[in-house]
Amino acid sequence: MAAAREAVSLQTKLTDDFLVCAICMDTFVRPKVLPCQHRFCAACLTSYAAGRSQFPCPLCQQWVDLPWGGVDALPVDFLVNSLVEAVRESEDAESRKGCDVHGEAVSLYCRDCEATVCPTFSNWKNCYTFILFV
Repeated sequence: MAAAREAVSLQTKLTDDFLVCAICMDTFVRPKVLPCQHRFCAACLTSYAAGRSQFPCPLCQQWVDLPWGGVDALPVDFLVNSLVEAVRESEDAESRKGCDVHGEAVSLYCRDCEATVCPTFSNWKNCYTFILFV
């Protein structure tokens, strides 16, 4: 059980530290890489650039000249995209396991306990910080 907790903790740390867009503060969707090597969701950059051909990076303020095709022409970060997919698949696999206490389907991750739990367990423990598996 400790190894599972460590794996989930690593997964949470990886997601929180490296797989979250600094604009929307959510997990990357179609991450695009700027010349300064910062990454943002394609939709977030499209909104942020707002039709301009040049804009400052939201993190380091280095000026970015958009290529002819706009944000869509910026390179996709395939490594980050693959990591996001791997974390999502791992979360899906974890959510299919049954709760050790109640045997119900696991649908929540408790950040307080660092454990995947069923809704019955979460109510019993009176925890408050959950991530809902979709």
